[in-house]
Amino acid sequence: MKEFTGNWKIIEMELWGQDYVDMVEPGRVNFEGHEDGRIVFGAVNVELDCRYKSVHNKAFVEFSFQGVNDLEPVCGRGHAQLKSATMLEGQLYFHYGDESWFIAKKID
Repeated sequence: MKEFTGNWKIIEMELWGQDYVDMVEPGRVNFEGHEDGRIVFGAVNVELDCRYKSVHNKAFVEFSFQGVNDLEPVCGRGHAQLKSATMLEGQLYFHYGDESWFIAKKID
């Protein structure tokens, strides 16, 4: 879990360009506490419920999320894996909606 703790800047997403990702504030993923986190990008602002584990000797996190997208309720699930100490790759699945991979870089 320690490897994930902190703020990660979203630097690329499959479905949305960087202008949208950083539209309201810089797009980011944040892991805090034992099971908590947050993802913010574009008009999306969701809280995470995280579960950490190791897959093939690599740090891995699965999560569900709920929050808002353009002020409308949204929920879903996702996962992420450390590619290095400073790079994270993951996937988001919106319930009855879009799915997109993302890449994030550790900023603290």
